[in-house]
Amino acid sequence: EDRGVITYRKHWAVLLQAIALPTGCLIAMILLLGLHLAGVLNWLPATSASLAFGGAALGAALWWAYRYVDWANDIYQITDEQIIDVYKKPLGREQRKVAPLENILGTEVDRKGLLGILLNYGNVVANVGTEQFTFEGVFDPVMVQQDIVHAQETLMQRRAEGERAKRQEEMVELFDIYHDQYSPKQIDGEN
Repeated sequence: EDRGVITYRKHWAVLLQAIALPTGCLIAMILLLGLHLAGVLNWLPATSASLAFGGAALGAALWWAYRYVDWANDIYQITDEQIIDVYKKPLGREQRKVAPLENILGTEVDRKGLLGILLNYGNVVANVGTEQFTFEGVFDPVMVQQDIVHAQETLMQRRAEGERAKRQEEMVELFDIYHDQYSPKQIDGEN
């Protein structure tokens, strides 16, 4: 939380799922390159095998970095007035969805599978009219849902207090007008 804005990221288990294949490829390429340099795979030409395994390892490392940045770029925020869903691809487009808190009709929590239950992560879906905002793979989705509801309640309370203060000011103005119109000095002066 920073200056009233709560920011959520996807759970680290989602990251592990995203980088599992690139990590496996990277480890395999490094092992093959190491075996080749150690002379175990001597049936391959030295320079072409080194270039092939090294290039494949570099490609797997870049793939791994891309998946990590893709995971890190997706954020979900709750401000004092709205929810924000930022979905950004590395080196690509950014999709930003914003909805006012007062337009949220309801929220749902969805934990998928045994891993989601054990590691306490899942999706929080906020229904905004006909559209849905999905905070995907967030840690402690029940708490995220409660944060959304709390932000809605705080907004409604702030607005109600503002309306109450406005009505109070109007009443003070009316009393001032009444006092100016019907003060005893004016009544005595007219007689």
